[in-house]
Amino acid sequence: MADNKLQLVGDKYLSDGIDNGGGPPDDGSMEARVKALEDTLTAIRSDLDVVKANYATKADVAEIRADIHKAIAENARWTHTAMIGMFSAFVLGVFGLLFTIWNAAKPAATPAAQQASAPIVIQVPATSAPTAPATSAK
Repeated sequence: MADNKLQLVGDKYLSDGIDNGGGPPDDGSMEARVKALEDTLTAIRSDLDVVKANYATKADVAEIRADIHKAIAENARWTHTAMIGMFSAFVLGVFGLLFTIWNAAKPAATPAAQQASAPIVIQVPATSAPTAPATSAK
């Protein structure tokens, strides 16, 4: 055990290197486990590089935020225009309905009432037949 460079600290031994003796913590598969951890770390680093390359910057977020505010403003304008149009159509419909009800409540004109009045007669004076102009005989 002297070649493992163990140091006594308190009542425990600390090692300066990898223990290849086959006892705990190295049971013979330490190299394979370290290799698997290194491979996993390499995969994590490559995934992190992809994430860093595709993440949004402050400028990207500001641009999207401006686009969203512009879209909301346009939507509000069209919504208000549509509401005004629908309200106008409703008011015209109510007035049309009231006009129809008002005219339906009026009594219809009867033909007898129209015949009771005397007809208007215009007399044109008769004119005599025109006479031919007199001609002188020579």
